Amino acid sequence: MGVAVLEKNTLVRLGGVEHRLVRKVTDTCWQIENGKTKRILEYETETLLKMYVDGELALVGAENLHPTHAVHVALSPEQLNLAKLRRQYVIDTLDVPNTKRAMEAVIAETWQKLQQPDRAPSWGTVYAWKKKYLVSQNDIRALIDNNCRKGNRKPRYPSQVIALCEQALAKKYLTRERATIQVAFEEALVKAQGENRLRPESMALPMPTRRLMARLIQKMPAFDKYAARFGREQARKEFRSMKGHRITNRPLERAEIDHTILDVFVLDDRTHLPLGRPYLSVCIDDFTRYVLGIYIGFQPPSFSSVAKCLKDCFRPKVKLREQYTDIQNDWAAHGVMRELVVDNGTEFHSHSLEEMCGALGIEIHYAPRQTPWFKGKVESFFRTMNNGLVIGFLGRLSPISLNEVITNLRITLVSLWRS
Repeated sequence: MGVAVLEKNTLVRLGGVEHRLVRKVTDTCWQIENGKTKRILEYETETLLKMYVDGELALVGAENLHPTHAVHVALSPEQLNLAKLRRQYVIDTLDVPNTKRAMEAVIAETWQKLQQPDRAPSWGTVYAWKKKYLVSQNDIRALIDNNCRKGNRKPRYPSQVIALCEQALAKKYLTRERATIQVAFEEALVKAQGENRLRPESMALPMPTRRLMARLIQKMPAFDKYAARFGREQARKEFRSMKGHRITNRPLERAEIDHTILDVFVLDDRTHLPLGRPYLSVCIDDFTRYVLGIYIGFQPPSFSSVAKCLKDCFRPKVKLREQYTDIQNDWAAHGVMRELVVDNGTEFHSHSLEEMCGALGIEIHYAPRQTPWFKGKVESFFRTMNNGLVIGFLGRLSPISLNEVITNLRITLVSLWRS
């Protein structure tokens, strides 16, 4: 899945036939060309959006020319983390000329910041990642290796040798004395030789190598390795993150999303029985402070409510005034943001959410703990809504008895959506 927009030369499928957007003759009118008959048709932008929402029109864009390679539906966390690491190198070099000198300077700067992988990738490798990423319409899945097609690879050493090497590393390398790899390697050799003395010659273990020891050290988490050799407190200081204020320059560059439980009881539209206090999920554009999408429901915040709120952000709201005839103004906001700021709720630490955002080219930023100012615009929206909008509803929570609140209920779920 990629991101597509209405622009010149975009391919759309209308009535089962591919059409091409030729030009925009006015601010709201497009000329499209039938791919078979070459006939020119004119459609208003709002009409195209309505057909898209109804499923009569599909944006095919460049996916027919450069389809994203097939990947497994269930990606492992390691695959996703590797793809996100490669994407960071691609993002930093997007506006850089594709020359060795220009790209190597940016790659070196990015590697100094990330310290991953162990060695900075070559400019040719990053250029290949960059080309795949652009061809796939900013789909992070294009950066995933197809290791499943490489065939089976068996370990070179039996598990007993690996266990002996890990014991040697824990005894010599991962200590406050900070012994070298060579010392740990010699300890592993002694352990392997001692084990072979107790085994028949036909079942002797192969001798470990220094390269094997280095590979095992490379697989260790950097924080755990540093903490074992220098102490946990020193590791916390070494690996702390520095965060600064983010300034945006255009709409859909950055968006903030969060949930709140409304201070109001609502009624069922049909039975008029109390339903309880609903949860509100809101996504706000950082640059314009315009609400991109909302979702109101009674289930606690989950990936489902996040996905439904983001779906409302992405889709055009062309049928809003048809559903609610008393609304006078259009809700023009829709589109895919480039950065999404979330807190540390469990619903945002979802593998499905990371996959969905990665496929759409959305970069997720997690706010540090107890730092509401990191996404202050959506927090300010909740405060303004509770103090301004909800305060006039009959059924709003107040310092009176719950029975009196339910007795005075007048607002239904549809009325809450309209508000």
